[in-house]
Formats: sequence, C-alpha cells, structure tokens
Amino acid sequence: VFPTHKQFGVRITGKPWIHTVGACTGRVIALDSPRRDPALELGPYNLASVLKHEFTHTVTLAATRNRIPHWLTEGLAVWQEDHPRSFEWMGMLAERVRRGTLFTLEDINWGFARPRRPDDRQVAYAQSEWMCEFIIERHGYDVIQKMLERFRDRRTQNDVFRELLGVEPAEFDRRFQPWARQQVESWGFPLNAPEDVEPLREAYKNDAENVDLGARLARAELDAGNDERALAVARQVLAREPNHVEAMSVACRVTFHLRQEERAPQARTEIDNEAEPILLRLANRRPGDWVVHKFLGLIALERGDLDRAERHFLDHQRVCPLDPASFAALGGIYLKRGNDEAALPQLLELAQTEEHDPDTFSGLARIYVRRGALPDAAAWFQRALLIDPFSIQLHEELARVKMQLGDSAGALHEYRMLTRLEPTKATHFANAATAAHKAGLSAVAVDMARRAVELDPDSPARVLIP
Repeated sequence: VFPTHKQFGVRITGKPWIHTVGACTGRVIALDSPRRDPALELGPYNLASVLKHEFTHTVTLAATRNRIPHWLTEGLAVWQEDHPRSFEWMGMLAERVRRGTLFTLEDINWGFARPRRPDDRQVAYAQSEWMCEFIIERHGYDVIQKMLERFRDRRTQNDVFRELLGVEPAEFDRRFQPWARQQVESWGFPLNAPEDVEPLREAYKNDAENVDLGARLARAELDAGNDERALAVARQVLAREPNHVEAMSVACRVTFHLRQEERAPQARTEIDNEAEPILLRLANRRPGDWVVHKFLGLIALERGDLDRAERHFLDHQRVCPLDPASFAALGGIYLKRGNDEAALPQLLELAQTEEHDPDTFSGLARIYVRRGALPDAAAWFQRALLIDPFSIQLHEELARVKMQLGDSAGALHEYRMLTRLEPTKATHFANAATAAHKAGLSAVAVDMARRAVELDPDSPARVLIP
C-alpha cells in the first residue's frame, strides 16, 4: 500500500498520471492508500471493492498461467465487485452504442493499453464487464471456468470462442451489438445516431431563418463536442422561436455541462439565471427530460429553496431512477429537515451505487443510531471505514456503538486504532483502557491507562492503575 499516488504509479506503470488506485501483477496487489490527502489525488475509495477486483485478477491470472486476454480478466474483475453498474458507465456505454463505436473483440485490449479517446480506458472496463454479462446470460456461468481452462491450455481466443460459444469473434461482435442496444433502450437513453455537422453548417448558412434546421445543427454541434458552437446556434434559434423544444434541449445540456465545470459561485449564479427560464419552458413541453428536472433541482438547492428542490428531484427520480443524484439530493434534503424516515430509503438506494462515498454509509449509520438499531449502525460505520479508514470521527462513533452493544473487545480495537492515528491524545488511551477493562483484559487495561496518564496526569484512567 503506497502512501501517495505518485509512488504507486511510478512503481506499477511508470505513469502516475493514469488515475487508478489498484493494480495486480499476479502475486502482488498494489494500492494507493485510501485516505484524504492532496498527495493521493483521488482520495478515499472502497477498499473492499478494489480488493475484490484485484484479487479476481490474482485468481484468473493464476488459473490461466497468465494467458487470459486482458479484456476478460478486467471484465471478470469488475463483475466480481458485485455492485450495480454506475450511471456514469451506463451513459458512456449508451453513447458508444448510439455512435456505433463499441470496441470489438479484436481492439478492446487497446482501450486499456493505448487509449485514443479520453474515455477509452473507462469504456474498456465497462464494456469488458458487459461482454462477460452477455456471455453468462447466453451460456451460463459455468462457461467462464471452461474458458479459463482453455486459455490455461494455450488455446487462442478464436479457438475458445469457436469451441465453447459456437461463434467466431466477428460473429460474437455482431450478436453482442443488438443485445447491447436492447440494454441501453431499457435504461432509457436516446439512441438516435448523431448527424454529420459539416453539411448542416453549410445548409444553415444558406437558410439561417430555418429554426428546425438550426436546432438540428445545434444538436449536431453538441454531439461533436463543440459546446460553444452548439450554444451559440441554440441561442440564435431561441431568439426567433423561444419555445423550440430541440433548441431548448441543447441549450439546457450545454449550460448544464458549463455549470458542472464552474467553481466560481458568481459565474454559476449567472449560468443558473440564464438557464432557468428555458428550463421551465422545456419542463412543460418535455416533462420526461431528466436533465431538466436535475438542473432545476440543483438551482433550487443552490438558492436554499428545499421545498422546490424536493419537487424537482422527485420528478427527476420518477423519470430517471437510475441516476443516483436524485437519491443523494433528496437524502440530504430530508436529513436537513430532521426527517430520518424519509431520508433512510433514499440513502439505502444511494448506497447500492455510490460505493466510494463514505458520507452515504456514515449517514445511514447515524440514522440507525438515532433509531436505536445499533447492530445496523455498527455495520454501516464499518462499511464507511472501508472507504475512509483514517477518519477519527468514524472510529470514535463506531467505538461508542460497540460499547453500547456490550462489544468491549470490538470497541477496544477501534480505540487502539485511534491511539495510532492520534498517539498524543490521552483520551484515546483512556477509552482503550476502559474497553480493555470491561473485556477482562487486565494487562492491556493497565498498559493503556499508564500511557493515558503519561499524556495527561489528570486522566480518569488513573483509577485502573494498581
């Protein structure tokens, strides 16, 4: 476990700018330290989930004597993390399906090793797991073990697919694509193919009064990644036709991107003020547009209008239940109001997908503390500590819950961790002494009490020293 991301990156790949927190080279698993520190860049992450991923590599590499294709070992590692696909990955996969740019079996490994697009590496992970899901759905989970055995025995990928799946790799790609398209349709993402921007620019230049043509150009510019041009054309269309749905949709999406990237409060307020009237008009004409409800909810939160934010995020959740943002926002709103009953289901749903956020897990733990459900509280605090193991507050809260449960040994473990994290704080040693005494560990209690008194002569732990 490396103390900084730079040290980890140099040791593993020589490329510390690659943002990953874990790596497996067979018998060695290397990790960034999962703590909040500027030197770590990525901050806390779910240690249990990453270890599941990396240990799966250890298993598949050993089982095949390092002959498993890169995409398959990554796909199985993601599969074994055993949590729902993230909304971000759904969006990336949907966009590749829409554009017809999914990887093939022949080129997916290059997505890891030589990415050409900014999101190639993430898409390679996501699609690898997706292809494993497709194989398991069509042929059963046992076929995975047979594939590993064939690779161990030096069979090529072509041979393995031909013998076990009954298809050539090219045929696999052809069968996978319509299945992937059906998946994306079930998620609710649009699948209309992007238009070529150059002919539309020329046509609009010759017919600038045509608002429908302008809206198509704005959408094509957006699809091509030209946000500024897309917004400029959308504004031109809206100046002529303020209620043009497609132009409003493009303006909404571009300004939403700008808002997400903007850090200055004043600039964000200006974006909100320009976008809000367009958003309200679009919400009336296209009520199923989840970006509109999400954007309006964020604006209301920024202004501290919790009632309005709640309405918009409830609409967002209704039309796009796969996006965890609504669960996060509504959970936060209900916690601010002190409404644990309403917050609990929102945070429980959020916890299914937001696996790297310790605040979600600790928020659930505190709700269960207030409800008196201490075993549940302890479980959620422990899950939070898997993400943020250096948190003083989380260790203290879990220790208190353990003491209330009568688990003195468990509390002692947490207090001992605290003495290592803050070795000059007498209170931690005093609490450890009390927990050890209740656990019947007299020698440990005396040792901890003496160390508490060394740090603070007035420590109440003095009474435990013979």
